[in-house]
Amino acid sequence: MSDVSRAAPGPYDLLVVGGGVQGAWIALEASRAGQRVALIERDDFGSGTSANSLKVLHGGLRYLQHGNLKRIRESRKSVRATRAIAGEWVEDIPFHLETRGAGVRGPWAMRAALSAYGMLCLLWPDGGGRPRGKVFSGDPALFPGGQSFSEQANGVARWNEAVMRNSERIIFEVIRAAVKEGAECRNYCEMLSLDPCEEGWAARVIDHRDDSTGRIIAKKCIEATGPAVEDRIGGRKRSLLRGVNLVFQGKPFGDQAIGLESREESTDPDALIKRGKRLLFFVPHGDQTMIGTWYDCRENKDTNIDEGEIESWLDEIRAVSGKEGFTRRNLRYIHAGFLPGDDRLGSDRQPAKESEVFQCGEGRLAVRTVKYTTAPEIAREALSKAGVKLAPRLKPSKRRAKLPPPYPWERLLYPDADCDPSILNEAIREERIFHLDDALLRRSNVFLDDVFSLDRLGLAAKRMADVMGWDGERQDQEVKRVQSRLFACQLSKRGKDDV
Repeated sequence: MSDVSRAAPGPYDLLVVGGGVQGAWIALEASRAGQRVALIERDDFGSGTSANSLKVLHGGLRYLQHGNLKRIRESRKSVRATRAIAGEWVEDIPFHLETRGAGVRGPWAMRAALSAYGMLCLLWPDGGGRPRGKVFSGDPALFPGGQSFSEQANGVARWNEAVMRNSERIIFEVIRAAVKEGAECRNYCEMLSLDPCEEGWAARVIDHRDDSTGRIIAKKCIEATGPAVEDRIGGRKRSLLRGVNLVFQGKPFGDQAIGLESREESTDPDALIKRGKRLLFFVPHGDQTMIGTWYDCRENKDTNIDEGEIESWLDEIRAVSGKEGFTRRNLRYIHAGFLPGDDRLGSDRQPAKESEVFQCGEGRLAVRTVKYTTAPEIAREALSKAGVKLAPRLKPSKRRAKLPPPYPWERLLYPDADCDPSILNEAIREERIFHLDDALLRRSNVFLDDVFSLDRLGLAAKRMADVMGWDGERQDQEVKRVQSRLFACQLSKRGKDDV
């Protein structure tokens, strides 16, 4: 787009500000409902808060401890919608948790919880099929990962959860689906101001691809700009927590996820059943293991991590898992981002549990989302409040027309791979690529799944430059941009030539 003002002939029905998971789902559901939609994102799609998660699409079992039936149902409906749009990027992983004693943590209590969850799934078939879950009594060492459970363990509970192979790619698949429905979605397009006008709302925007400016006119506007959305709308500010997940090379627990008690006491005020210690989950992801989540309060918007924090987390991981595979050298990268805190707990580190939709004026709403999983249902809630008559919910179907497969961006990194310039140019246009990290870190996980030399990264930048017209200085900037998106202090642990 060379001039954003020319791209909007007449008012849109809806302007969506924010191209993370929540904004993407709002754009899709609005487009499915027949609305003329424009979505703008100041950076790349899914590059902000949405990029930090444990990659688990929770089916709602965890909310039984709160008696929160509404959230259980929201979760199941949302997971089903995600499978409908990007099922090939989701896989079912078995989760294991130890049982102990004869009380609320015992085998019978866990069996009751799994049975109750199964009954709810039968009562609410709109969330998909009934998940499999079982409790095994006896020596937990006989089960996968059981050697890391405590000496008091007397059994193992197992159930399946959906895990995303690439959460950022899923966001882009939602964007692609919205575009197919007629939405106009633009990354690197930032809203500078939003003012009421005769037609509804006028957004002054700048397109960072070419620094052109203009206005987008829409009858209604929904802002989904992350956990600090209240900053934009002038409402009550919530405290922000930094959430951190660590990713290690290797899978000491194999292809199943394990929940182990951390050192911290759980401070969940809404839990009807107090579980004692907070859980750390070890989740397989490709050839890696993700571990999290740690939370801490941040007065400033700074996600920087120091070596002292890393050593503290490594000590805790080794203490609770007893595994030798989680070392500083095996630490591949770190996800860190902000999410809204639960202000009822003061300085205690507990994330908020409920997403909120705010009315900010006539035809203007804002959404604060607390979970990646429930974004599809929160999108429908926001649109309902905006007066949009919704289309039926998405559900997986073999008859649904699939979008073309993504471009294999890993070709950029291999000298012998064929990178036909005309095909690469079409992929760049189709997948809205502006920076090298868009391709290597979000449209694909290729640069996160393996270790590549700086020479390979330079090769990828050169191939992109041949199509996009970058000069040598821009190529260097693109290489440094990819490096900065990874956790920088890992460079010294692998050697100067490895990223």
